[in-house]
Amino acid sequence: MQKRIAIILGRIISLPTFAHHDYKAMSTMAEECKPPVQIVLGVHEGYSFMQGAYSQDGQTPFQSNDVGVKINNFYQVAVGMEMGGQTGNNLRLTASSVVINEAGGLPLQATLKPTVVALVSLSAKLNPELPVYGVLKGGIAYRQLSLQNRTSQRDSIRKVDGEFQAGLAVNMSKHSTFSMLYQGIYGGSGGVGAALSSTNYFTLKHMPTQNNMKAGLAYKI
Repeated sequence: MQKRIAIILGRIISLPTFAHHDYKAMSTMAEECKPPVQIVLGVHEGYSFMQGAYSQDGQTPFQSNDVGVKINNFYQVAVGMEMGGQTGNNLRLTASSVVINEAGGLPLQATLKPTVVALVSLSAKLNPELPVYGVLKGGIAYRQLSLQNRTSQRDSIRKVDGEFQAGLAVNMSKHSTFSMLYQGIYGGSGGVGAALSSTNYFTLKHMPTQNNMKAGLAYKI
């Protein structure tokens, strides 16, 4: 009788171990059953910290949307490509006292048009037993900044700058992912370099650097 009870207790104690192995096996099967290529649609909300603008104007919320492909070519590691757009902003630019005086004593009013980005991404699972991924993205951002109430092309600047993103992503379901990311779009240091030319045109030397934080959802098809 005692021997039989010991056998039953041994089987009960071993159940969590079997369940754990079954969970790991199911997770592994889910990873292996992922399609090699997935279409990804993303929507993010964020907050921008822009250099070269008055603080109330340079710190502003924004929205971004993107579409891309994710290639699951390695176990727990995936690479991808994406293109997207990000909303712009109206802002007042910081400038020297000479430039401000020539502008009538008021800060220069400018408009940052919506940004277009193209990125390559890399994501890797941080723990085999948790649906948490580290995410790195790098690429380019096309931006246009124009002074308001001006008509000359000399009062605007169009430029392609480097962009970098890094953060964490969590699988919410088989098809949806939540992520929190740092985003940097790197222009010139020290603002936009607003100046007055010899022909009395206001000019902009470079795009401002943006250091942003954003969070959002991605849906994988």
